[in-house]
Amino acid sequence: MHWMSQDPPPDPAAWLEIDDSRERIGVALSEIYSHYARNEQMIGNVFRDMYLVESMRSFNVPLVEESFAAMTEIIVSGFDDGSDLAIRRRATVSVAISFNTWKSLVNVEGLTNEKAAELMAHLVACVR
Repeated sequence: MHWMSQDPPPDPAAWLEIDDSRERIGVALSEIYSHYARNEQMIGNVFRDMYLVESMRSFNVPLVEESFAAMTEIIVSGFDDGSDLAIRRRATVSVAISFNTWKSLVNVEGLTNEKAAELMAHLVACVR
């Protein structure tokens, strides 16, 4: 909690102020990926250990799942999708906001945070 108070994750509620769905996903991913970059070691440790350490599992897993669900809901709410498309877009957003996706794009593929966010925002926006 101390670490989170020093550099809190982005506030998804702020994204609701962005009406344009493409702009919303772009801003959201840019903020998420910047947060990941600033806190990579700690986030990596927490995400690894929260499934291994009982005291972390009971606190962190619900917190992380609720946070990611809120981010996903706010991002997809900007799109006017039918049911089949909404399912695919929600799945794509879940992949896009994943810490492991960010790590792969930046650390393995060598993209900058900006290029990674731009790529995934385009992917989410183009779901058909």
